Amino acid sequence: MTTDSAPRDPGAPFARAATRLRSALSKAESWPGMAAARPTLAAGIDGIDRARAGLSGSLWILLLGGTGVGKSTLLDALAGRDIAPASVKRPTTLRTTFYAHRDADLSPLGDVPPGAGELAAHDIEALREKVVIDPPDFDSAVDANRARLMPLLDAADLVIVVADGEKYRDEALHELLARYRGEKAFLFVMNKLDLGLPDAVREDFRAALEGAGFEEPRMLAVSAREAFEARVGGRDPGEGAGDLIELERIIAEELDRARIREIKAANLSGIAAHVVAAFDSGVGAGARERLSAWSGRCREIARGVSSRLGARFSRAVLGARGKPRADELRTYLHGLQMFSFGGVFGVYLALSERLRALLGRAWSRPVDAIEARALAEARVRSVDNDAVGLDIANASAAATAEFAASGLAVDAARSRLAPSRTGLCAGGAAREAARGASEALEDLTASGLGASRFNLRDLVYNLIPTLLLLAIPAYAGYSMVTHKVPFGRPADAGLLALALIVAVSYLQAALVRRAFARGSARALLDIEGRMSARLGAYVERGLVAPCDSLARDAGAALDDIDAARAEIGKS
Repeated sequence: MTTDSAPRDPGAPFARAATRLRSALSKAESWPGMAAARPTLAAGIDGIDRARAGLSGSLWILLLGGTGVGKSTLLDALAGRDIAPASVKRPTTLRTTFYAHRDADLSPLGDVPPGAGELAAHDIEALREKVVIDPPDFDSAVDANRARLMPLLDAADLVIVVADGEKYRDEALHELLARYRGEKAFLFVMNKLDLGLPDAVREDFRAALEGAGFEEPRMLAVSAREAFEARVGGRDPGEGAGDLIELERIIAEELDRARIREIKAANLSGIAAHVVAAFDSGVGAGARERLSAWSGRCREIARGVSSRLGARFSRAVLGARGKPRADELRTYLHGLQMFSFGGVFGVYLALSERLRALLGRAWSRPVDAIEARALAEARVRSVDNDAVGLDIANASAAATAEFAASGLAVDAARSRLAPSRTGLCAGGAAREAARGASEALEDLTASGLGASRFNLRDLVYNLIPTLLLLAIPAYAGYSMVTHKVPFGRPADAGLLALALIVAVSYLQAALVRRAFARGSARALLDIEGRMSARLGAYVERGLVAPCDSLARDAGAALDDIDAARAEIGKS
């Protein structure tokens, strides 16, 4: 039984990884390291795409060596003919030679400058899927030669490093090896065996490679000159050519289609891993933790400026807490409670407040709801706009400074968190404070500070005065029925009852006024809380929301990098 299924595309995860990395790079404004390395990172992503596109193509084998190590002679020995001429002035490779099957596709080397290479074609079937490249020397005195070398090295799948007993420790060589380790397959060939190549030199080269991170480097020793002369003379290379026959076997036989795919897949994984590592370096260690900590500090800064603004506007609107009687707004709150009572006791309170106003003992002149709201709004407008604006500017500057201190890009924060960009301003803060005070006063007016026209409180406070008031006609009626006297003692009793009503109400009013003072204090806290809530929401919209947006964008870059890493892990 067979099942049909689409073949798995080994390059698909890398295509998705490249897409996520490009997305991360588009959000680099918050990460200074990533922004500074943008060209390098973009080139790395392009390298992933090139390696992915070449997964099914020929194996590109590059001979890497310095001036005079004999890599061109090695290519001539492998080909059995003179195909890679060196300079007549010094043994330096000036042009690139491609030793390839005549049907080979050289399009993957599209970055090679025009006219910089020559094709040496062959018909060897065992080498149909392999292209051997002899590029300019990496230590050439001609600057343009290195520019020609680097695109070829980027495109190569297998690098055959050609060294001799003098140049195997070359610093420039080892810099290239460190740069491409993990991205390329390597084979190391020590040339000039005919001039003497002590075992100590070979072991020293091996130790240097292992110290650079190459585990069990595969090394051969050859004499390219001896092999070339033998081939040109029609002889088979003998023992004097060293491991040349083994090198030919590796290229022709060991590097079969399966091994080529394996090398290309491993190189692609290495290239992608290096690019992701470069992105990680661009954002720095602990990027998420630093970003989260900055978001927390932004909220602390927002709470701090909200508290300062709330204090400024509260002092202006609510006045001096130590002098409540001189404040018309508090008088209004007092009156809301005083005139909320019904019944006999309510009548007494209303009359007594009028009398206290006439005698100058009231808190202040009575004000109505409209005047109270206008008064609150006028007091809000009296707050120093410059001081409010400075509070807002300082908060924005503090959030920006914290962003930079967290290793993030200060320019990104400055452009996103500036008050001119967020809309935070002194006028906006004043509008929010005025709305908060006005809304609180409207609610307090509608509720009478929580007192309804008939409740248990009214019943308790009206019980004794009402009973005394009812006692007057009851006693008068009783006297008329029993003593036949409509006036006299009943009148005296009525006066006594009224006096008792006044006395009881006076005592109750003293208790009530103390309760009213506490109610007014709670109402002031309500007004203050409503203004603070309005200002807090204003700062939330103008500072915290832009901070969160900036953090989300910066975090999205990290999400893209993590997603790319996960895609590479699927391969």
